[in-house]
Amino acid sequence: MAIYKKNNRKKYYKWITTKELITSYQSKGGFYGKNDIRLMIGNIKFGARTVAVIKNNNKILFQKRKDNENWALPGGAIATMEKGEEVVLRELEEETGETEAKIKRPLWFAEYFFTFGGLTQHQYILGYLVDIP
Repeated sequence: MAIYKKNNRKKYYKWITTKELITSYQSKGGFYGKNDIRLMIGNIKFGARTVAVIKNNNKILFQKRKDNENWALPGGAIATMEKGEEVVLRELEEETGETEAKIKRPLWFAEYFFTFGGLTQHQYILGYLVDIP
């Protein structure tokens, strides 16, 4: 454990690699995907994800989730060392088979706090405007 002192306040830090972080959470049962940024921290589920906004004739594409029948923008969890743009394109291919999608631009970066599936959630979500020819 390292001590970092600034403005006469002591702060404790431990320098660890991403691999060590992942291994630590996996060993505690708090890591959900192989490399996805989804963690249980105490009783809070933390995640980072991306979504695609695809417009066509003044309509926006939504998908019906398999696990709960809600409608959502297509997207998914960000894996460690994966760019948001890569996640959107990968998820669109996985979920719809679409391979021609192009990122037009980022739309938002948002932070959400909510309850879902009986768990308190804390999520960072990157939204992208996507064009499908």
